[in-house]
Amino acid sequence: GAMGAMAEAVTIGRYRTDADYPTMDPDQFPQPIRTGTTSKFLLVGKPNPSLCQTLIVRGFGVAVAGFDVALTGVTSLLPDYAAASQAAIDYLFNLGHKRIAILSGPFGATDYHIIELNRGVRAGYDKVNVPIEAQNIIYGDLAMENGYKAVDILMERPEPPTAVFCFDDAAAAGVIARAQARGISVPEDLSVVGCADNSVSGHTQPALTTVHLPAEEIGAAAVRETDRRVRERDSFPTEANRILLPVKLVERASSAPPKKGN
Repeated sequence: GAMGAMAEAVTIGRYRTDADYPTMDPDQFPQPIRTGTTSKFLLVGKPNPSLCQTLIVRGFGVAVAGFDVALTGVTSLLPDYAAASQAAIDYLFNLGHKRIAILSGPFGATDYHIIELNRGVRAGYDKVNVPIEAQNIIYGDLAMENGYKAVDILMERPEPPTAVFCFDDAAAAGVIARAQARGISVPEDLSVVGCADNSVSGHTQPALTTVHLPAEEIGAAAVRETDRRVRERDSFPTEANRILLPVKLVERASSAPPKKGN
């Protein structure tokens, strides 16, 4: 999305984000950054905080596509995660599901997207004045393996859920695979909804109902934001800024109303 929106020469630099590399030597920056001939900075993917700080100290504005960076001078462009999870919960309640399990990421996670997704879930339950059942919240990473394990935990309950909402499509794919391995029909016995609408969602059987997070649109919007900041000389805002892009639910074959009596 970002590359498609570019209308001028681009320098692409790669940077490390691992914990063993907490600082970034300015001498390692690409030449246009070292010499000051570059005026727009767009970081795609998990950012290196020290790189952001260095650019900010030099008086440059920074935009980050897809991750939240709470630093003055940085504009973070993100999906509206809270709206995404609320859309999924609203959808399942509207289908008639009452027992909904949530695969919600690691316990105590402080990542912005996990916090916002959990906030949207709570808003969805509050909207229908239904309490969240703690036993139906599964914590852990959002990989396919954890979705697989979650099914074994949930289906041993006296009243197992009729639907599962996963904070990532990979975990949702694991739920579908394990449910079918146990003889549980999706969506007749168990509806599954993911969040991302990435390449995984098109390869599950049945195809995954999910919430589309606008990755390409975020890249293009980030380019427009960097252009605006240079054009309006808004290189150093007085606070961190977030721009949230709209999401939409994509209904496919992995979800349906619950069986009568459930």
